[in-house]
Amino acid sequence: MVVKVYISGMSGNKEVKKRQQRVLMILDSKNIKYQVVDIAEPGQEAEKEFMHTKSTSTGATGNDPTPRNPLPPQIYNDESYCGDYDAFDLANEVDTLEQFLKVEPAVSTAEIELSTATKDKNNGHAEVVEDNKENSDETDNREENEDKDKEEKITENGKEVEELEENGKKEADKVVEGEETKETSKGNDQKSEKDVTEKTDKVGEVEAKENGEVETEESEEVLESSKDSKETKNPETSETENPKEESDEESEDSEESENEENEEETKEEETNKETTTKSSETTIKPEEDSTKEEKDKETEDSEKEESEEEEESVEEDVQDEKEISEKVNEEEQNTENDAGSNPPDPSGPDTETQQEEIQNSDENNLEKRSETDKTEETPKQNGNAKEEESEAN
Repeated sequence: MVVKVYISGMSGNKEVKKRQQRVLMILDSKNIKYQVVDIAEPGQEAEKEFMHTKSTSTGATGNDPTPRNPLPPQIYNDESYCGDYDAFDLANEVDTLEQFLKVEPAVSTAEIELSTATKDKNNGHAEVVEDNKENSDETDNREENEDKDKEEKITENGKEVEELEENGKKEADKVVEGEETKETSKGNDQKSEKDVTEKTDKVGEVEAKENGEVETEESEEVLESSKDSKETKNPETSETENPKEESDEESEDSEESENEENEEETKEEETNKETTTKSSETTIKPEEDSTKEEKDKETEDSEKEESEEEEESVEEDVQDEKEISEKVNEEEQNTENDAGSNPPDPSGPDTETQQEEIQNSDENNLEKRSETDKTEETPKQNGNAKEEESEAN
Protein backbone atom coordinates (compact mmCIF):
# COMPACT_ATOMS: atom_id res chain seq x y z
CA MET A 1 0.00 0.00 0.00
CA VAL A 2 1.85 3.02 -1.37
CA VAL A 3 0.47 6.51 -1.84
CA LYS A 4 1.05 7.81 -5.38
CA VAL A 5 0.94 11.49 -6.31
CA TYR A 6 0.57 12.19 -10.04
CA ILE A 7 2.13 15.52 -11.01
CA SER A 8 3.31 17.36 -14.13
CA GLY A 9 6.85 18.78 -13.96
CA MET A 10 6.43 20.63 -17.26
CA SER A 11 3.09 22.38 -16.52
CA GLY A 12 2.80 26.04 -17.44
CA ASN A 13 -0.05 26.69 -15.01
CA LYS A 14 1.24 28.41 -11.88
CA GLU A 15 -1.70 27.34 -9.76
CA VAL A 16 -1.08 23.70 -10.66
CA LYS A 17 2.58 24.03 -9.61
CA LYS A 18 1.59 25.58 -6.26
CA ARG A 19 -0.91 22.81 -5.57
CA GLN A 20 1.66 20.09 -6.34
CA GLN A 21 4.23 21.69 -4.01
CA ARG A 22 1.69 22.06 -1.18
CA VAL A 23 0.57 18.42 -1.38
CA LEU A 24 4.15 17.15 -1.18
CA MET A 25 4.98 19.52 1.70
CA ILE A 26 1.95 18.35 3.75
CA LEU A 27 2.83 14.70 3.23
CA ASP A 28 6.42 15.35 4.35
CA SER A 29 5.21 17.15 7.46
CA LYS A 30 2.89 14.28 8.34
CA ASN A 31 5.68 11.68 7.85
CA ILE A 32 3.55 9.84 5.26
CA LYS A 33 5.50 7.80 2.71
CA TYR A 34 4.55 8.48 -0.90
CA GLN A 35 5.70 8.02 -4.50
CA VAL A 36 5.82 10.82 -7.08
CA VAL A 37 4.74 9.98 -10.65
CA ASP A 38 5.66 12.70 -13.22
CA ILE A 39 3.41 12.20 -16.26
CA ALA A 40 5.41 14.77 -18.29
CA GLU A 41 8.56 12.62 -18.32
CA PRO A 42 9.24 10.41 -21.32
CA GLY A 43 8.14 6.78 -20.95
CA GLN A 44 5.22 7.69 -18.61
CA GLU A 45 2.49 7.55 -21.27
CA ALA A 46 0.82 4.55 -19.65
CA GLU A 47 0.70 6.30 -16.26
CA LYS A 48 -0.72 9.39 -17.96
CA GLU A 49 -3.54 7.37 -19.61
CA PHE A 50 -4.18 5.59 -16.28
CA MET A 51 -4.61 8.97 -14.51
CA HIS A 52 -6.93 10.32 -17.24
CA THR A 53 -9.13 7.23 -17.26
CA LYS A 54 -9.31 6.47 -13.50
CA SER A 55 -9.58 10.05 -12.12
CA THR A 56 -13.19 11.00 -11.42
CA SER A 57 -12.39 14.61 -10.33
CA THR A 58 -11.13 17.05 -12.90
CA GLY A 59 -9.00 19.19 -10.55
CA ALA A 60 -10.41 22.41 -12.02
CA THR A 61 -8.59 25.70 -11.30
CA GLY A 62 -9.62 29.34 -11.49
CA ASN A 63 -7.92 29.77 -14.85
CA ASP A 64 -9.32 26.51 -16.27
CA PRO A 65 -12.66 25.67 -14.59
CA THR A 66 -13.69 23.02 -17.20
CA PRO A 67 -10.54 21.16 -18.37
CA ARG A 68 -10.80 18.45 -21.01
CA ASN A 69 -8.66 16.02 -18.97
CA PRO A 70 -8.15 15.81 -15.19
CA LEU A 71 -5.41 18.16 -14.00
CA PRO A 72 -2.66 17.13 -11.58
CA PRO A 73 -2.13 16.68 -8.74
CA GLN A 74 -4.18 13.49 -8.46
CA ILE A 75 -3.73 11.16 -5.44
CA TYR A 76 -3.96 7.35 -5.53
CA ASN A 77 -3.32 4.51 -3.13
CA ASP A 78 -1.78 1.96 -5.49
CA GLU A 79 -4.54 1.68 -8.08
CA SER A 80 -7.48 2.93 -5.93
CA TYR A 81 -8.38 6.55 -6.52
CA CYS A 82 -8.38 8.91 -3.47
CA GLY A 83 -9.16 12.35 -4.95
CA ASP A 84 -7.81 15.61 -6.38
CA TYR A 85 -6.26 18.64 -4.69
CA ASP A 86 -9.55 20.08 -3.36
CA ALA A 87 -10.47 16.80 -1.64
CA PHE A 88 -6.92 16.49 -0.22
CA ASP A 89 -7.04 20.04 1.18
CA LEU A 90 -10.44 19.48 2.78
CA ALA A 91 -9.30 16.24 4.47
CA ASN A 92 -6.21 18.00 5.81
CA GLU A 93 -8.33 20.79 7.30
CA VAL A 94 -10.81 18.34 8.86
CA ASP A 95 -7.89 16.19 10.19
CA THR A 96 -9.03 13.06 8.27
CA LEU A 97 -6.04 12.85 5.94
CA GLU A 98 -5.18 9.22 6.86
CA GLN A 99 -8.71 8.12 6.03
CA PHE A 100 -8.60 10.04 2.75
CA LEU A 101 -5.31 8.40 1.79
CA LYS A 102 -6.55 4.96 3.02
CA VAL A 103 -3.49 4.42 5.19
CA GLU A 104 -2.90 3.74 8.87
CA PRO A 105 -2.34 6.85 10.97
CA ALA A 106 1.31 7.77 10.93
CA VAL A 107 3.05 8.34 14.24
CA SER A 108 5.27 11.41 14.42
CA THR A 109 8.54 11.57 16.34
CA ALA A 110 6.98 14.02 18.79
CA GLU A 111 4.19 11.56 19.55
CA ILE A 112 6.75 8.79 19.99
CA GLU A 113 8.73 10.93 22.44
CA LEU A 114 5.56 11.81 24.33
CA SER A 115 4.53 8.16 24.53
CA THR A 116 7.94 7.14 25.84
CA ALA A 117 7.88 9.99 28.34
CA THR A 118 4.42 8.99 29.55
CA LYS A 119 5.55 5.38 29.88
CA ASP A 120 8.55 6.49 31.91
CA LYS A 121 6.33 8.64 34.07
CA ASN A 122 3.90 5.79 34.59
CA ASN A 123 6.74 3.45 35.50
CA GLY A 124 8.19 6.05 37.84
CA HIS A 125 4.76 6.64 39.34
CA ALA A 126 4.31 2.92 39.86
CA GLU A 127 7.69 2.73 41.54
CA VAL A 128 6.83 5.73 43.69
CA VAL A 129 3.52 4.10 44.62
CA GLU A 130 5.30 0.90 45.59
CA ASP A 131 7.83 2.86 47.62
CA ASN A 132 5.03 4.78 49.29
CA LYS A 133 3.26 1.52 50.09
CA GLU A 134 6.42 0.10 51.61
CA ASN A 135 7.00 3.28 53.59
CA SER A 136 3.37 3.31 54.74
CA ASP A 137 3.67 -0.31 55.86
CA GLU A 138 6.82 0.50 57.76
CA THR A 139 5.20 3.55 59.38
CA ASP A 140 2.14 1.45 60.30
CA ASN A 141 4.34 -1.17 61.91
CA ARG A 142 6.25 1.49 63.79
CA GLU A 143 3.04 3.08 65.02
CA GLU A 144 1.70 -0.29 66.17
CA ASN A 145 4.92 -1.02 68.03
CA GLU A 146 4.88 2.42 69.60
CA ASP A 147 1.27 1.97 70.70
CA LYS A 148 2.09 -1.40 72.25
CA ASP A 149 5.07 0.11 74.07
CA LYS A 150 2.88 2.93 75.37
CA GLU A 151 0.24 0.51 76.62
CA GLU A 152 2.85 -1.59 78.37
CA LYS A 153 4.35 1.50 79.99
CA ILE A 154 0.89 2.66 81.09
CA THR A 155 0.11 -0.71 82.65
CA GLU A 156 3.46 -0.75 84.43
CA ASN A 157 2.92 2.79 85.69
CA GLY A 158 -0.58 1.82 86.88
CA LYS A 159 0.81 -1.07 88.86
CA GLU A 160 3.44 1.18 90.40
CA VAL A 161 0.76 3.73 91.29
CA GLU A 162 -1.39 1.06 92.97
CA GLU A 163 1.59 -0.15 94.95
CA LEU A 164 2.42 3.41 96.00
CA GLU A 165 -1.20 3.99 97.05
CA GLU A 166 -1.20 0.85 99.17
CA ASN A 167 2.08 1.84 100.81
CA GLY A 168 0.72 5.34 101.37
CA LYS A 169 -2.37 3.98 103.07
CA LYS A 170 -0.26 1.83 105.32
CA GLU A 171 1.96 4.75 106.21
CA ALA A 172 -1.09 6.96 106.85
CA ASP A 173 -2.54 4.35 109.21
CA LYS A 174 0.76 4.23 111.02
CA VAL A 175 0.85 8.01 111.29
CA VAL A 176 -2.71 8.11 112.67
CA GLU A 177 -1.89 5.47 115.27
CA GLY A 178 1.26 7.41 116.28
CA GLU A 179 -0.72 10.66 116.63
CA GLU A 180 -3.30 8.91 118.85
CA THR A 181 -0.56 7.54 121.08
CA LYS A 182 1.01 11.00 121.22
CA GLU A 183 -2.27 12.61 122.21
CA THR A 184 -2.78 10.07 125.01
CA SER A 185 0.77 10.59 126.22
CA LYS A 186 0.29 14.36 126.08
CA GLY A 187 -2.85 14.10 128.20
CA ASN A 188 -1.05 12.06 130.82
CA ASP A 189 1.87 14.47 130.78
CA GLN A 190 -0.41 17.48 131.17
CA LYS A 191 -2.06 15.90 134.20
CA SER A 192 1.28 15.15 135.80
CA GLU A 193 2.49 18.67 135.01
CA LYS A 194 -0.58 20.20 136.67
CA ASP A 195 0.01 18.17 139.78
CA VAL A 196 3.67 19.15 139.84
CA THR A 197 2.88 22.84 139.33
CA GLU A 198 0.34 22.84 142.13
CA LYS A 199 2.86 21.30 144.48
CA THR A 200 5.60 23.73 143.41
CA ASP A 201 3.28 26.71 143.84
CA LYS A 202 2.53 25.74 147.38
CA VAL A 203 6.20 25.26 148.15
CA GLY A 204 7.03 28.56 146.47
CA GLU A 205 4.55 30.47 148.56
CA VAL A 206 6.10 29.14 151.72
CA GLU A 207 9.61 29.92 150.55
CA ALA A 208 8.57 33.40 149.39
CA LYS A 209 7.29 34.30 152.76
CA GLU A 210 10.57 33.21 154.27
CA ASN A 211 12.73 34.90 151.68
CA GLY A 212 10.76 38.18 151.48
CA GLU A 213 12.80 39.83 154.12
CA VAL A 214 16.08 38.62 152.58
CA GLU A 215 15.15 40.01 149.17
CA THR A 216 14.46 43.50 150.53
CA GLU A 217 17.92 43.63 152.05
CA GLU A 218 19.51 42.41 148.80
CA SER A 219 17.62 45.00 146.76
CA GLU A 220 18.97 47.79 148.91
CA GLU A 221 22.51 46.50 148.40
CA VAL A 222 21.94 46.31 144.63
CA LEU A 223 20.77 49.93 144.51
CA GLU A 224 23.87 51.11 146.30
CA SER A 225 26.13 49.13 143.99
CA SER A 226 24.35 50.54 140.92
CA LYS A 227 24.97 54.08 142.15
CA ASP A 228 28.65 53.35 142.56
CA SER A 229 28.83 51.81 139.09
CA LYS A 230 27.23 54.92 137.53
CA GLU A 231 29.81 57.12 139.14
CA THR A 232 32.58 54.94 137.80
CA LYS A 233 31.06 54.94 134.30
CA ASN A 234 30.95 58.73 133.98
CA PRO A 235 34.76 59.19 133.84
CA GLU A 236 34.94 56.38 131.29
CA THR A 237 32.45 58.17 129.04
CA SER A 238 34.43 61.39 129.33
CA GLU A 239 37.52 59.46 128.34
CA THR A 240 35.72 58.07 125.26
CA GLU A 241 34.64 61.59 124.27
CA ASN A 242 38.21 62.94 124.43
CA PRO A 243 39.59 60.61 121.71
CA LYS A 244 36.84 61.77 119.40
CA GLU A 245 37.90 65.38 119.91
CA GLU A 246 41.52 64.41 119.37
CA SER A 247 40.65 62.62 116.11
CA ASP A 248 38.77 65.74 114.86
CA GLU A 249 41.77 67.91 115.68
CA GLU A 250 44.09 65.51 113.82
CA SER A 251 41.85 65.58 110.74
CA GLU A 252 41.85 69.39 110.79
CA ASP A 253 45.65 69.44 111.11
CA SER A 254 45.99 67.01 108.19
CA GLU A 255 43.70 69.19 106.03
CA GLU A 256 45.72 72.29 106.88
CA SER A 257 48.97 70.49 106.03
CA GLU A 258 47.51 69.36 102.70
CA ASN A 259 46.41 72.90 101.90
CA GLU A 260 49.87 74.21 102.74
CA GLU A 261 51.45 71.59 100.50
CA ASN A 262 49.15 72.52 97.64
CA GLU A 263 50.02 76.21 98.10
CA GLU A 264 53.72 75.38 98.07
CA GLU A 265 53.30 73.36 94.88
CA THR A 266 51.48 76.23 93.19
CA LYS A 267 54.21 78.64 94.27
CA GLU A 268 56.88 76.33 92.91
CA GLU A 269 55.04 76.06 89.58
CA GLU A 270 54.79 79.85 89.38
CA THR A 271 58.49 80.24 90.14
CA ASN A 272 59.35 77.66 87.50
CA LYS A 273 57.24 79.51 84.98
CA GLU A 274 58.94 82.79 85.84
CA THR A 275 62.38 81.22 85.51
CA THR A 276 61.46 79.69 82.16
CA THR A 277 60.19 83.05 80.89
CA LYS A 278 63.34 84.81 82.11
CA SER A 279 65.57 82.20 80.54
CA SER A 280 63.63 82.52 77.28
CA GLU A 281 64.03 86.31 77.41
CA THR A 282 67.75 85.97 78.12
CA THR A 283 68.10 83.58 75.19
CA ILE A 284 66.15 85.93 72.95
CA LYS A 285 68.30 88.97 73.88
CA PRO A 286 71.64 87.45 72.83
CA GLU A 287 69.99 86.31 69.64
CA GLU A 288 68.83 89.86 68.99
CA ASP A 289 72.31 91.18 69.81
CA SER A 290 73.87 88.66 67.46
CA THR A 291 71.43 89.64 64.70
CA LYS A 292 72.30 93.31 65.25
CA GLU A 293 76.01 92.55 65.06
CA GLU A 294 75.51 90.58 61.88
CA LYS A 295 73.50 93.38 60.38
CA ASP A 296 76.17 95.92 61.37
CA LYS A 297 78.84 93.75 59.78
CA GLU A 298 76.77 93.46 56.64
CA THR A 299 76.31 97.21 56.46
CA GLU A 300 80.05 97.79 57.05
CA ASP A 301 80.93 95.29 54.33
CA SER A 302 78.48 96.86 51.95
CA GLU A 303 79.89 100.32 52.70
CA LYS A 304 83.44 99.07 52.14
CA GLU A 305 82.44 97.54 48.83
CA GLU A 306 80.70 100.74 47.82
CA SER A 307 83.74 102.85 48.79
CA GLU A 308 85.97 100.52 46.78
CA GLU A 309 83.63 100.75 43.83
CA GLU A 310 83.62 104.55 44.13
CA GLU A 311 87.42 104.67 44.24
CA GLU A 312 87.60 102.43 41.19
CA SER A 313 85.07 104.62 39.36
CA VAL A 314 87.02 107.75 40.31
CA GLU A 315 90.25 106.20 39.07
CA GLU A 316 88.55 105.25 35.85
CA ASP A 317 87.25 108.80 35.47
CA VAL A 318 90.73 110.17 36.07
CA GLN A 319 92.20 107.85 33.48
CA ASP A 320 89.48 108.80 31.02
CA GLU A 321 90.22 112.47 31.59
CA LYS A 322 93.94 111.84 31.10
CA GLU A 323 93.30 109.99 27.87
CA ILE A 324 91.00 112.75 26.67
CA SER A 325 93.56 115.41 27.55
CA GLU A 326 96.28 113.44 25.78
CA LYS A 327 94.06 113.09 22.72
CA VAL A 328 93.34 116.82 22.79
CA ASN A 329 97.03 117.64 23.07
CA GLU A 330 97.83 115.34 20.16
CA GLU A 331 95.13 116.93 18.06
CA GLU A 332 96.39 120.39 18.95
CA GLN A 333 99.91 119.42 17.93
CA ASN A 334 98.58 117.99 14.72
CA THR A 335 96.65 121.12 14.02
CA GLU A 336 99.73 123.25 14.71
CA ASN A 337 101.74 121.14 12.35
CA ASP A 338 99.03 121.41 9.77
CA ALA A 339 98.81 125.15 10.37
CA GLY A 340 102.56 125.50 9.69
CA SER A 341 102.14 123.80 6.37
CA ASN A 342 98.69 125.19 5.51
CA PRO A 343 97.14 128.56 6.43
CA PRO A 344 94.53 128.39 9.19
CA ASP A 345 90.86 128.55 8.21
CA PRO A 346 88.98 131.52 9.66
CA SER A 347 86.05 129.27 10.56
CA GLY A 348 88.26 127.09 12.81
CA PRO A 349 86.41 123.76 12.62
CA ASP A 350 89.06 121.91 14.64
CA THR A 351 88.67 124.11 17.67
CA GLU A 352 84.88 123.68 17.67
CA THR A 353 85.13 119.87 17.56
CA GLN A 354 87.60 119.93 20.42
CA GLN A 355 85.26 122.04 22.54
CA GLU A 356 82.35 119.71 21.84
CA GLU A 357 84.37 116.65 22.84
CA ILE A 358 85.42 118.34 26.10
CA GLN A 359 81.82 119.21 26.92
CA ASN A 360 80.66 115.64 26.22
CA SER A 361 83.41 114.22 28.41
CA ASP A 362 82.41 116.56 31.25
CA GLU A 363 78.76 115.59 30.95
CA ASN A 364 79.66 111.87 31.04
CA ASN A 365 81.77 112.39 34.13
CA LEU A 366 78.90 114.22 35.86
CA GLU A 367 76.45 111.42 35.03
CA LYS A 368 78.82 108.77 36.39
CA ARG A 369 79.33 110.72 39.62
CA SER A 370 75.56 111.15 40.10
CA GLU A 371 75.07 107.40 39.61
CA THR A 372 77.78 106.60 42.16
CA ASP A 373 76.18 109.02 44.64
CA LYS A 374 72.82 107.26 44.21
CA THR A 375 74.38 103.82 44.74
CA GLU A 376 76.00 105.12 47.93
CA GLU A 377 72.71 106.50 49.25
CA THR A 378 70.62 103.32 48.59
CA PRO A 379 72.66 100.90 50.80
CA LYS A 380 72.77 103.50 53.56
CA GLN A 381 69.00 103.82 53.41
CA ASN A 382 68.66 100.01 53.40
CA GLY A 383 70.98 99.76 56.41
CA ASN A 384 69.01 102.39 58.32
CA ALA A 385 65.74 100.57 57.51
CA LYS A 386 67.22 97.28 58.73
CA GLU A 387 68.41 98.87 61.95
CA GLU A 388 64.95 100.34 62.56
CA GLU A 389 63.32 96.92 61.98
CA SER A 390 65.75 95.19 64.36
CA GLU A 391 65.10 97.83 67.04
CA ALA A 392 61.36 97.41 66.61
CA ASN A 393 61.69 93.61 66.97
